[in-house]
Amino acid sequence: MNLTGTVTAKPAPVADLLERTGTGADKPLEVVAGTPLKDVRVKATAAGRPVAGTQATAALVEKNEAGAWVPVDPAKTKGPYFEGAKEGDKLFRVELDPSGADGVIALPELLTADVAPGTYHLRLTTKENVVLLLELEVTAKAGSGESTEPKAPEAPAATPARR
Repeated sequence: MNLTGTVTAKPAPVADLLERTGTGADKPLEVVAGTPLKDVRVKATAAGRPVAGTQATAALVEKNEAGAWVPVDPAKTKGPYFEGAKEGDKLFRVELDPSGADGVIALPELLTADVAPGTYHLRLTTKENVVLLLELEVTAKAGSGESTEPKAPEAPAATPARR
């Protein structure tokens, strides 16, 4: 008896969820201006299981007039950035290394030199169009005089009473 057949590999799972991992994953990212943001990790999963080999892009985004998230304009933005291949190059979009066997994707350092305190947004997008939007709070250096909070009006200086 002769049998003829074809064996095909089971398709690799495709991530259907990206989520931030680690301590404080449910809170916005926070960094002091001038300090790099390090050790940000996200996990790619499908049906609750890690997915190895997931490729994603990280891009700084902002809302446009219509309320849609769009990439920042590199010529105009003063927001956080990734370091380029040449020292001094500022990248606002990077291709991330694929996730490992544990589904984890590590982001490179996000630099905040010369970045004003405020709220910024980083969008991670997989090739399958799974999206995770991360909020980043850049706070002022202690003693810098800058603040992200509105200042209360100062009380008028007391004047000496006349007799």
